[in-house]
Amino acid sequence: MDIYLEPLVEELKQLWEGVRAYDASTQCPREDRWFTLHAISMWTIHDSPGLGFISGLAVSGTKGCPTCRPHLEAQYSPSLRSTYYLGHEKYLPLDHPLRNGCIDPTTMTMLDYCVLETRIQEEEIPRASFGVNRMSILMELPYWDACASVVDGVDFPPYMLK
Repeated sequence: MDIYLEPLVEELKQLWEGVRAYDASTQCPREDRWFTLHAISMWTIHDSPGLGFISGLAVSGTKGCPTCRPHLEAQYSPSLRSTYYLGHEKYLPLDHPLRNGCIDPTTMTMLDYCVLETRIQEEEIPRASFGVNRMSILMELPYWDACASVVDGVDFPPYMLK
């Protein structure tokens, strides 16, 4: 996937630095009509499998949630041939009777994953233990750690989107 995104990333790096342009709606490109154009890609919008493709993170199995991965409690059931997740009461409202005193979940940003990737490379920790399959080429963009990945809700049941 990264090989297809490489030309886009190169252009986005150029646009981040600034490209000299002029207003084409004016009839002649006089010197006073030139300006420096800056642009960024603010979001990627995709479904859950697309998130795994773009980000290089695992989106299924025991490390399947990119947001709560460090605190994710999941087990594989051979009899069900499926992964099941534990501890979802922490996502209930604070005053909900089924919450049972769980702490609030923390979320990870793309910068956190970049730091994690560096730590994995330096300490030779197995990537699979964190759910990181590869480092995305989009992390080469100087601003990407602040950008969000918007996951489309088509893969989620309606009760999870509320």
